[in-house]
Amino acid sequence: MIPRALSVADPERVRGGKPLETPGTEEKETQKKDRMRKDKKKFGQSLYGQVDKKGGKKWPAAKNPYLNSSFLTLQSGVVYQDKNATAQRISSARLHKIKELKNEMFDLQRKIEASSLENAALKDLNRRHSRAIDRYDSSESHLQGLLAEHQDEMRNLKKLLKMSQEAEKNTARELKRVEAELRRTKGDLKTLVVLSEDKALAEREELNRRLLVLNETLEAKDERIQSLEMQLKLNNSIFSRQLASESKKLLEATMITKDLLVEISIVHQKIKEKDRQLYIKNIYANRMPKALRDRSDWVPNDQSMSVIIFFFVVVS
Repeated sequence: MIPRALSVADPERVRGGKPLETPGTEEKETQKKDRMRKDKKKFGQSLYGQVDKKGGKKWPAAKNPYLNSSFLTLQSGVVYQDKNATAQRISSARLHKIKELKNEMFDLQRKIEASSLENAALKDLNRRHSRAIDRYDSSESHLQGLLAEHQDEMRNLKKLLKMSQEAEKNTARELKRVEAELRRTKGDLKTLVVLSEDKALAEREELNRRLLVLNETLEAKDERIQSLEMQLKLNNSIFSRQLASESKKLLEATMITKDLLVEISIVHQKIKEKDRQLYIKNIYANRMPKALRDRSDWVPNDQSMSVIIFFFVVVS
């Protein structure tokens, strides 16, 4: 991790152009100014004549052979002090700028680390959404299989219902035929009764036997008709219950399918929104300068790794 820069210099001093002062510097500056003032005063007195107190005349000053050399020494000292102060101000401003750039670089590094953590979290969230979509797809395929099975059962039940209706029609036709035969048998019975009452007929016992046989046949056919009617009613009730239950199951499966499709569409919309955010984050990361991208390959220390592990534990 890049260490944070040290505390910057005083901004007021940097803006004002004053060098950094150490203890005792102000006293030295005051002494230097006093010496410079005295030297200038002496230099002025040496250049111009002194005033005579009695007559008020001005006499030219005596020529000092060392005047020029002392003046040049004084001037060079002043120039050196100005240069030294300027160099100190420039150095202080440069150090201040370096510290500001280091602070900005540290802030950018922190932002890069935060963006990396956010990208990792978004990728993990995207993976979990993908797994959830896979589970929804598998459940949807299973639900489609159940719907296909229910549809097959419905088709089979419809076929059975059609067969039952055909059997009912056949039974109705058989019933009509039996009723016609019954009517014909009753007609024959009446005829036989009339014949039995005929005194001219012989072998009454034979006729009674035939009548008994016909009555037994008629009773057997009546029982057959009743059993067929009961079987028809039973088949109709069974098929009606089965059809109602299968219709209810199909309706429930259809409602569940609609709910799952709505949830899947919502999850798809959320994933599209997360993908869009991740794409925007990646665009910002690609627009980052190359130097910062190179610094993003920095390996985090134990503290940052603990922060990353804690973040993933919270997300999970």
